[in-house]
Amino acid sequence: MYKTEGRTLRQNKMIHALISDIVRHTYNDSEATRPRSFQNDCKVVKDTLKVAYAAEAKLPADFSTAKMSKLQARDFISSIIEFCFQFDIPLSSPGLQMTDDINRYLFLCIKYRKCSITGRRGEIHHVDSIGTGRDRRNYDHSKSRLICLSHEMHTKAHQLGWLTFKSKYHVDGIFLSPEAVKVFRI
Repeated sequence: MYKTEGRTLRQNKMIHALISDIVRHTYNDSEATRPRSFQNDCKVVKDTLKVAYAAEAKLPADFSTAKMSKLQARDFISSIIEFCFQFDIPLSSPGLQMTDDINRYLFLCIKYRKCSITGRRGEIHHVDSIGTGRDRRNYDHSKSRLICLSHEMHTKAHQLGWLTFKSKYHVDGIFLSPEAVKVFRI
């Protein structure tokens, strides 16, 4: 893969695709009728996201995305995805294809109740089943791998069985800390 001063070309494309998704959603605009200021709007959104990321990552506010390391670019992409989830901005490509940090993506899907496969509204699926007869209110959910799936995908996971579902969609559950389970009300 080609590099552009640290971050990869793929990461650079993902950053710009996510920013374009935000601008398109914000202006409720199709590609065919983009306003002439689309590039300017992308620059404003990028600058705003950079300031927020800089504060979070303890970087100077005027840092250059061209000089980001691969790890910084990965974190920046994850922070943009979180912004999209937080404000219900649809992604033009599946989130699994937009991230290099799959575990953080799966964590964000659980946090914002977004299906990790479709991006639609989701519900929590216990990969490690709780079992019949257990009281879910008293169960320690941090002991089970979890994933957020749309109702349709959740049903499909039960119908296919986890191993088949996992290999078909290339996802797996993650463990949450007891604190995250409490904060996310699982």
